[in-house]
Amino acid sequence: IQHPRLNDDNRDIFWAYVVKRSDIFGDPFKLAYDGKYTLFTVDKLHLKQVSEKADTEKFSFKTSRENKPSELSILMKFTGLVHLDFRNAEAGSLDEREKGPIQFLDILFAQGRSSPLFELSKSFKAVRNSFYCIPHGAGADMKYGIELWRGLFISARVIDGFRPAINIDVSHSCFYKRQSLINLICDILNGDEREVKFHPNQLRLNTRLQPEQLSLLISELKGVNIHTTHRNQDRIYRIKDILSTAVSMKFKRDGNEVSVAEYFHDVYGPLKYPNLPLVQVGSKSKPIYFPVELCQVANCQRYNKKLKACQTTSIIRFASTDAPTRNLKCIDMVKKSNFNSDPFLKSFGVQIKAEPMIVDGRVLP
Repeated sequence: IQHPRLNDDNRDIFWAYVVKRSDIFGDPFKLAYDGKYTLFTVDKLHLKQVSEKADTEKFSFKTSRENKPSELSILMKFTGLVHLDFRNAEAGSLDEREKGPIQFLDILFAQGRSSPLFELSKSFKAVRNSFYCIPHGAGADMKYGIELWRGLFISARVIDGFRPAINIDVSHSCFYKRQSLINLICDILNGDEREVKFHPNQLRLNTRLQPEQLSLLISELKGVNIHTTHRNQDRIYRIKDILSTAVSMKFKRDGNEVSVAEYFHDVYGPLKYPNLPLVQVGSKSKPIYFPVELCQVANCQRYNKKLKACQTTSIIRFASTDAPTRNLKCIDMVKKSNFNSDPFLKSFGVQIKAEPMIVDGRVLP
């Protein structure tokens, strides 16, 4: 898939293309896509491929970060057959992961929790080989506007006897809370203090942040994805910078200099907090400014910044469990994943036992 957007959009683009070109793909559950460059199929696709040249097609698609569809290119080329023969793989070896059979199993087990065509995927957030359950309520609070989600780590392995197996473990990761940007700002400014000093209910028309508070927000909010509430759009923006207030930021409009606060007052209505900062999105050449009160934190957004010491301590305390409890959590997550009802696994003829393997072991002296 060739397009100027982030690779995060590849799955949405591919599955939309599958729906459009059902004449090529047929049953979508007979496909396994890795989100990048590799596609496995049950049946050979009927591509209009000439010799070694890949079949290229133009496709129009609107991502969540765009106002209108953009044209992109999709190239498909048959590369060969995958033989599920594990006799060349040593038990526990990771070197085989880049080769066909192990890579295929990894990608296949991810489909039911990552393809938007399958209803179950709406309950999970896929992050590489981990699949996090989207909580119905709030996750475990980790302060600074983030929460801890529990998920399932899935990885194919070859065990003794050259048998394929799935390594399953409980995984944890931090995500931004689903809330307004103002709430996130208050959470960041409150930090790990027990006493809440900043709360949205305390904000007033003349509320203004101190320079050190603004500096903290710049480092914490850069890169956060948001969407706005003042227009009926679901477009996602990424914060590039945090700037001065809506009252002080001015720009040219119809030849006249107006503030951001005046613009929003005339077009959408008066701002409640015109002295709070603005977020800058868009490109450097065409920046866009939004008052923080009109922004919401985008859903299912993983926290990728370095964790604070207090957050690391909380995660260790929350995630640490004894072996029997950890085993029960894994079994519970496997039941929620419902592998044996997965249409992708059924189409490829793959089954998995719901119970963990029992192996002989001994305690070393």
